[in-house]
Amino acid sequence: MICAHHKALCQSFMQWKTDIDENDAQLRILREASESLRERHRNIAAQLSKGPDAEKIKELENELRKVEAQVNMWLRELAEISKARTKLEIQFVCLRSDIRLNTVNIEVANVNIDRIELNYSQMWKDFFVQR
Repeated sequence: MICAHHKALCQSFMQWKTDIDENDAQLRILREASESLRERHRNIAAQLSKGPDAEKIKELENELRKVEAQVNMWLRELAEISKARTKLEIQFVCLRSDIRLNTVNIEVANVNIDRIELNYSQMWKDFFVQR
């Protein structure tokens, strides 16, 4: 039973590792998106510094709306990924504790088995000495 429990804990840990790798990939994608947004912001600022005409202002306003929508989406995704990351970090602490506890239980069981074997051997020695 202890071995099955330990195996289940190890499988949970492997699933956690997969989930954390996925979370890291999502964060990398968001980092790339933030760089894209920064570049778009620099382009808009550069165009505004040139003293744009009315048509250019309309284009820039349209671009600003698109950037704002993308920033809002980026912030929502970041919040979701951050929340998932926090859950994964908590799960890691719990899994690590469970694995350590299970390892200690296995070690205690081994000590108990060794003690039982020693007592059994001593019992037989005592039995044969008494005869």
